[in-house]
Amino acid sequence: MSARDGSSSSANTYHDSRPICHHCPCILQVSGTDKNPGRKFYCCRYWKDSNAKCKFFVWVDEYKPKVWKESEDELKNKLIEMDESCRVARMEAERRKKAKNLLLEELISTKEDHARMETELRNLRNMFAVLDSRIKM
Repeated sequence: MSARDGSSSSANTYHDSRPICHHCPCILQVSGTDKNPGRKFYCCRYWKDSNAKCKFFVWVDEYKPKVWKESEDELKNKLIEMDESCRVARMEAERRKKAKNLLLEELISTKEDHARMETELRNLRNMFAVLDSRIKM
């Protein structure tokens, strides 16, 4: 759909984030053609002036203002950063989980060693008591 489809300017209004051609901020117009009835477009204010030779034209529904594009790029960059932060956080969580599991295994092993030593100590005390009683006889 080009500027040469023929259009009618049933409304010459301005829009906050309108594009700028080589001359000035573009004007918002509404198509009056059978092919695009009521469809809004931006064009150079000299668009119909054959001497101006500026044929800048863009449909409103196909136009992304520069600030939107910049905002979109910023959001994409933030999303990439957040994805990376999440990836790093997941790796750190996994590292901590492994470290916790190792510490738990070590704790269990230490408790088992402690229980064995307690049993051995009781046995030694019992043996000592038996030997001590034999000596006293």
